[in-house]
Amino acid sequence: MTEHNVAVAGTPAATPAAPANGHPEAYTSPPVDIYETADGFVLAADLPGVSQDSLEVSVTRNVLTIKGRLTGDLPGKARYREFQPASVFRQFRLGNALDTDLVDARLNNGVLRLRIPKAGAAVARQIDIKVA
Repeated sequence: MTEHNVAVAGTPAATPAAPANGHPEAYTSPPVDIYETADGFVLAADLPGVSQDSLEVSVTRNVLTIKGRLTGDLPGKARYREFQPASVFRQFRLGNALDTDLVDARLNNGVLRLRIPKAGAAVARQIDIKVA
């Protein structure tokens, strides 16, 4: 997707066994959908169980990072488990045609929505044609 100014880190080499900060904690890579609009991109990440307080979204050197910790352990001793709570971690490389200073983040019902606007020069505009 680099031609659309958002590159997804999807290969095992790009998605290491631990976050890039070197912390040995286990994590999962949440599913993400990316949509292009006329004025930017919308990124929707499924983060069930991740609260606003345990979620970090940052952009450093055009790399968007999403980190979060699953909260809400169930009471009692687990007798059988198919689900292992883990932190979430995902990174995306953003193109220079995006305005990373104006990223808007909203978490609602376990879905993180990021709006990443295109830089002013990258937004398509209609040009009026005048008759001479």
